Amino acid sequence: MNRYLLVIALVLFAQFSVPAYSRMVAAPSPEELLQSSDVVALIEVTSSERISVDGEPCGVLNTAKIIRAIKSNKKLNQKMSDIKFGRAFGIKVGEKYIIFARYISTAEEYYRESSIPKDSTGFDAHMQNKIQCNGVIPGYLVAPNYAWVVEHGVVTQPTTHPNELVKMPPSLMIKRTGEIEKDEKKLNETKLLEFLSTLSSKHSLGSDAN
Repeated sequence: MNRYLLVIALVLFAQFSVPAYSRMVAAPSPEELLQSSDVVALIEVTSSERISVDGEPCGVLNTAKIIRAIKSNKKLNQKMSDIKFGRAFGIKVGEKYIIFARYISTAEEYYRESSIPKDSTGFDAHMQNKIQCNGVIPGYLVAPNYAWVVEHGVVTQPTTHPNELVKMPPSLMIKRTGEIEKDEKKLNETKLLEFLSTLSSKHSLGSDAN
């Protein structure tokens, strides 16, 4: 089971009130996160549209300008200038993020690879419509844990539980005001981008394009 895809499944199906999907999923390592992502980029969100299916919310389709691409999907345009991606509610227009996005080709792929509870109805038309979410799939998905907020040179991982935190090198961490210990959630933007770019190049995960 790909942990990144499982996190996305948790997010998407939490909106459909699936109680079995409230369990915690451990965060991947930086290497695993990069390898599991098709696009890693610093972006600025330009629009955000709430999507519904049969009157029920199923997600949001965001459009963003790519400021710096750390890893690009080689199957698509390597010099992308913008990106559309789906995820749960919370992304804000005008704000910057570092995103780790997965490209999902079909609803069947999403259903097969995730651990969505498989009931007796299986992959029926209703399930397919929920997953596709009126055009979110096929397309990029970004789980909330992997849309890191960028503000004034500080990158913040939006996690609420230590188990969700992607463990980064201490050299990237920033001390909170008045605190002795460094905050694991807050990272130096410049150092983080350099770290991700180096890691991507080291593992031949994609091309760094400014």
